[in-house]
Amino acid sequence: MVMTRKWGIVFILIGIFLIFAQWLVPLLKTLPDYLRLLFAFIFQYKPFLERIFPASLILLGFAILVRGFLRRICLFLAFVVAFISIIAMVLPGHGVIADKKIEFFVGDVVVEWGGGEGWDGWDGWDGWSVWKSWRDNGLKVVKVEGESLDIEFFAGSVKVLLPSDKDVSVNIDGGVGEIKVFAPKNVEVEVEGDLGIGNFENNHVVKNPEHTAKISYDLGIGKVEIE
Repeated sequence: MVMTRKWGIVFILIGIFLIFAQWLVPLLKTLPDYLRLLFAFIFQYKPFLERIFPASLILLGFAILVRGFLRRICLFLAFVVAFISIIAMVLPGHGVIADKKIEFFVGDVVVEWGGGEGWDGWDGWDGWSVWKSWRDNGLKVVKVEGESLDIEFFAGSVKVLLPSDKDVSVNIDGGVGEIKVFAPKNVEVEVEGDLGIGNFENNHVVKNPEHTAKISYDLGIGKVEIE
């Protein structure tokens, strides 16, 4: 009876959370890193996760047919699948991407500043051709505004195209993957960071510096390049 009451309270709290889930999105920035990345994962694969709810019924059916430890495993998996699928259903249809912050779980993202001179400040770099090749290869291109940006991801790659007409600061925090920062010739790049396993290369050459970009990074495993 005590266990039944405990589970009843748990399901009531989960139901209340799901009712108000779509209004709790602004509070994600206050959660620990691993929970925010979990929500970023749900946002990123929302259409797929919305469709896996029937899998929880299949697992529940197996739980009825089997006994012992295997039954408990099936019940646990059925609960997890149903919970994640329902969260994907009730959350709004956009990811954790804002003007000053980009978060994603797994994937490849290209970040480009909007409202500026575009690629006019680049010397000897065919930005349009490169951008088109990234787009054709399925990379997600995100335009941002402002002078500061935070990027967090678990695994994947981040390519940042710095603007040529303003001073900016970029902070990148990743787990496993690759970070590439492309800077125009008129931008001086100040870099500091921590790389666990991998290598760092700074190939950027400044000509007639007019603006400054401050780049800070924290990457567990991978490669960091400044071009």
